Amino acid sequence: MIADTDPFATLIWEERYRGQVSEEGCHLVALRPPPALYILTDHVGVAFEQDGIRDGEHLRAWMTGRFEQELNAQPAPWVKVTGSRRRRFERAVEAINAILADGWRFADPLPQAARSASSAAVNAGPVSAQSAPSIISTSKGAAGPATSKNASVG
Repeated sequence: MIADTDPFATLIWEERYRGQVSEEGCHLVALRPPPALYILTDHVGVAFEQDGIRDGEHLRAWMTGRFEQELNAQPAPWVKVTGSRRRRFERAVEAINAILADGWRFADPLPQAARSASSAAVNAGPVSAQSAPSIISTSKGAAGPATSKNASVG
């Protein structure tokens, strides 16, 4: 799947519009699975096109810089595409093809004991809300939102 915006990008946009990032936004970024690749499009060489909604022509360089800064601070691979629209497209396709050529990696199979326990749990039938283990702590003193190096945008 190719997405235009994810929680990481939204956090930078939140900083742009609100002047700061929210704890909730940082929490969402920390929870998201890492993407296979980010593609950053450079603002240089592409004219600003007003569509009646956009308001940030004067902020384009700043936004590109913020994305670069934050992409450098997080672990996912990324590429900045520059040049003509055709060259940008070609470079994006090359980067995507490189990720696809690398293939997907799966975890090692579970040991037999873990598979047996998992099968027993599945065969035990449906789990009710009363019998399900709680995975969310609601007690005071909980650790609070997760943080990660790539959630630090401000």
